[in-house]
Parts: sequence; C-alpha cells; structure tokens
Amino acid sequence: MQSCPRSELMLAAAFEGGGFRISRLPTPKGFTWSIQTTAMTFDEQDDEVWVERTRPGYTSFDAALADVGSSWPRMSGRFVHPEVADAVWRYVDEFLAEHDASPRTERLRRKWRRACTRSVPPQ
Repeated sequence: MQSCPRSELMLAAAFEGGGFRISRLPTPKGFTWSIQTTAMTFDEQDDEVWVERTRPGYTSFDAALADVGSSWPRMSGRFVHPEVADAVWRYVDEFLAEHDASPRTERLRRKWRRACTRSVPPQ
C-alpha cells in the first residue's frame, strides 16, 4: 500500500491572537502550497472562539507568502525551513529596517533570526 504524501512546514509566524503557517505538499509535478491561519475572535456571548482556515492551491512559496500580506515580518517568527530561510531573512531584515523603527524591532529581528536557523519545527 502506498502512503499518502505528508505536508512539510516551510514558514510559521505568530502574533497575539493568531498566526499563519505555509506548508508544501509533494505532487507528481513538484509541490502545491497552502496557508493555514488561526485567529481568535469573540462570539455573541463574548467568549473566545478560535477560527482555523486553510487556503490551498498555491503554485509557489512566493505566491502563498504574497497572499499573507506584506506586514508579516511584524509577527513573531516561529520556524523557517532552511530552503527558504535566506530569502525570508533578507525580506524581514529589509522590511524592519524600512518600516519599523519601534523599540521592539530588535526583539523581532532576534526572533526571526532564531526562526531562520531552527532546524526542527516547533510543536
């Protein structure tokens, strides 16, 4: 019996109340990419509700990342796959230098640097 291909985590970032993950799944022609998002909201009784969504069908990592939006470097980096780590780090570094002069910039830089060098995805 042939096993089903498993998706592979490529990028994970979080913020207070949510986050996103980009994963890839092998196909006969290469890979298909998806974005998984988690966000906290409130229901009618003001109770926390966690909403998870998956958006599949991207043809590349860059296409999936573009759909996340441009300000994702302001999130806390959790994991970056080694195959995309250099490109992600360059984008984060340039983005923070250009758009974020807040006191938390260096903390974000450290978190992204750690995420770009982590060899095992967080649990």
